[in-house]
Amino acid sequence: MCSSGSVTLKVIVLGGTGLLGTHLARIGAARGHDLINPSRAELDLRDYRSIQMIEAMDAAACINAVAYTQVDLAETEQDEAQYLNAQLPTMLGSACRRSGKRLVHYSTDFVFGVGFSSPIAEDATPCPMSVYGRTKLDGECGIAESGCDAAILRTSWLYGWPGASFPRSILNAARAGKALRVVDDQIGCPTYAPEVARQTWDFVEAWPDDGVYHVTGLDPMSWCGFARQVVGAFSAATGTHTPEITPITTSEWPTPAVRPGYSVLDCKKFGELGFAPPPPVQECVAEFVSHYLADL
Repeated sequence: MCSSGSVTLKVIVLGGTGLLGTHLARIGAARGHDLINPSRAELDLRDYRSIQMIEAMDAAACINAVAYTQVDLAETEQDEAQYLNAQLPTMLGSACRRSGKRLVHYSTDFVFGVGFSSPIAEDATPCPMSVYGRTKLDGECGIAESGCDAAILRTSWLYGWPGASFPRSILNAARAGKALRVVDDQIGCPTYAPEVARQTWDFVEAWPDDGVYHVTGLDPMSWCGFARQVVGAFSAATGTHTPEITPITTSEWPTPAVRPGYSVLDCKKFGELGFAPPPPVQECVAEFVSHYLADL
C-alpha cells in the first residue's frame, strides 16, 4: 500500500478543486503520489483536445471527479448535464483504454428509483427518475462500453468542506434564525467527502478488481434525521441553542427533479475488500462542524 511508502503512483485527478476532488488531491499528495491535478484554465474538458492531452499523459490512472450535480437544474440544463455526466466519462473511458490507464469514475444513488425498501446492491436494475440520474447512468454505460479498466464508485448524499452542501445550508439557515422544515420521508446514507477520497485511494493503491462498487456512509436516515445530527453537533460544539426542525413530506417540498424515496446503497462488496470502513456519521458530522466553524 502506498500509505506505507511502498508504492508511488502517477495519477491524473480531474475536478481537483471540487467538493470531492479537493480531498482526493489532498490525501493523494499526503500519501506521496505524483499527481497531475490540472485546473479548469489548464485543461478545458469541453475541448476534445483536452481528452487527447489526457490520453497522452504518462500516468497509471485517471480519477474523474468532474460532474454536473445540480439535480434540479439538470431538468432544464439537460445538454450540460448530458455532456458532463455522460459524454465526458465515455470519452475518458475510450482515452484510458487506448493509453492503458485505469479509470475511477463516480456515480450516484440517483440511478435507482422506486421499488426499493432494503439496501440496494450493485447489480440491482437501475431505474433513474430524473435527468441527473439518467445522465449519470448513461455515463456508467459509456464507460463500460469503452472497454477500459474502470471502477465506478456510486455514492450518495455527499457533503463536506469546502463549498456548498446540505449541512452547510442547514447551519446557515439555523444561524440566521430561519424555520427549519426538512423532508423526513426520503431515506439514504449521508456520505462524508474526505472518507470517499480516502477509500478511493485505498482502492487505487490495491486495485483488486474492475467493476461497480457502492461507497457511502453506513448510517441510513432521512434528510430530517441528518439535519438533526448536524444542528446537534453544532449546538454541542458552540453551546448555543438551535431551532427545532419540523419534519415534512416530499409533497410539502416539491422540486423539479423527482428524488428516490429510498436509496440506501449496499456497500458490502466494497467492505469485503478489507479497507477500513468510514466512521459513524456522528464523527464525520462533528468534524464537518469544526471546519464550518473555522470558516466563520
